[in-house]
Amino acid sequence: MNLKISDEYSDILPPLTADEYNRLKTDIAEHGVLVPIEIDEDGVILDGHHRYKAWGELTQAGIDVDFLTAIRVGLSPEEKSNHARVLNLTRRHLSREQLEHHWKRMREDGMTYEAIGKATGVSKDTVQRAVIANEKTQPEYVTGKDGKRYRAQKTSHKKNGTHISNNTGNSEWYTPSEYIAIAKEVMGGVDTDPASTEKAQETVQAACYYTQEEDGLSKEWRGRVWLNPPYAQPLIELFACKMIDEYQEGFVTEGMVLVNNATETKWFQLLLHNSDAVLFPFNRVRFLTPEGVPGSPLQGQALIYFGCDINAFKDACLDKGEVLFR
Repeated sequence: MNLKISDEYSDILPPLTADEYNRLKTDIAEHGVLVPIEIDEDGVILDGHHRYKAWGELTQAGIDVDFLTAIRVGLSPEEKSNHARVLNLTRRHLSREQLEHHWKRMREDGMTYEAIGKATGVSKDTVQRAVIANEKTQPEYVTGKDGKRYRAQKTSHKKNGTHISNNTGNSEWYTPSEYIAIAKEVMGGVDTDPASTEKAQETVQAACYYTQEEDGLSKEWRGRVWLNPPYAQPLIELFACKMIDEYQEGFVTEGMVLVNNATETKWFQLLLHNSDAVLFPFNRVRFLTPEGVPGSPLQGQALIYFGCDINAFKDACLDKGEVLFR
């Protein structure tokens, strides 16, 4: 049977490496094509172009190998792409970044968050957060006077002044030691501080930490996490979503997040919805300048806890403010 290979479907995911392809070919030579090659009504391969290629090479070499086909009828072009994408995503070992790229493409092709999650074995909320975060990190463009499109220039965060009064999202070392002490008392220590500085580690003393230059969003978070994220958008939402994802996946075993109590924002509501307890301090947290001078915050804060030891969190925070928990 002569089937057709279309770049539209074969290039959806990166090609197999030479070693991966040789292992597949060897297995097919020994056992045949065990997984049916899926085609549309026109004989175009939706899934299985590597298997078909290996079958062809083995046949030319005089090795008799059987294969089966499964025909998908009546699918729209978008449905064909998504079907091919889903089948490959469930078999291939992809990075989180690669998965999120394909979730975004599937969403653009009309699939619901729930359908994408069900098809690829993750929760609807995980897909939704990843797609939204991906959209927020795409470069923005503006139209110039000449009618052409140019990439917008984004201003960087200031590195002077106090953490809250300027809302600049400066580094972790502005956090008063009393809140770091709560984290250590409840969690027993800090394994990862993904938004920090060398100065901050004089107090936090995390086993692993990432500075702004090292980009904590691109790194793995493990164990007990302390997070005082940059307070500017879109970074604060990206850090919030990553904290939730890493905790739900089990990579973060316990965590605390110190942020403004911006209850009207989506990222804050996501943190509340997915956390186990929260402290609303009686007083605004007076973050420190590099010289240790307390600032004058413009709004209140919240210390949000992810973990199972809610009683320990409550006991550690009793004199600080109101603790709410599930």
